[in-house]
Amino acid sequence: MSVPPPPPKNDREAVQRLIGEIRDLYKEIIKLRANDRELYRQLSDRVNAIEQDKSKRFMKNRRKYKLEEKNKLKNASANPGNAPKKTPSKNSKIDSASNEPDEKGAEKEE
Repeated sequence: MSVPPPPPKNDREAVQRLIGEIRDLYKEIIKLRANDRELYRQLSDRVNAIEQDKSKRFMKNRRKYKLEEKNKLKNASANPGNAPKKTPSKNSKIDSASNEPDEKGAEKEE
C-alpha cells in the first residue's frame, strides 16, 4: 500500500503532480496497446494458418469426391446394369402420370 502524497502547497504544484501521473498512465497505455497489437498479430496469423489448412483439406476431399463420382460414371457406362438412377426433373409429374395408372383411371376401366 502506498502512502498518499502530502497535500499540495499551491495549485501549481497539484497541477504538475497530476500532469506527471497522466504522463505515467499514458506511457503505460502505450505499452499495453503495443502488447495488444502484437497479440492480435499472433492470433490473426494463427487463424489464417488454420483457415489455409482447412481449405487445403476441403479441396483434397473435394478432389477425392469428384474422382469417385467420375469413376462411378465410368463404371456405369461400361456396365449399364449398374447405372445410377436418373433423378426426376422438375416437370416429372407429367412423366410419372403416364407411367403409373391413376386410381381413378383404374376404376373407370373396370
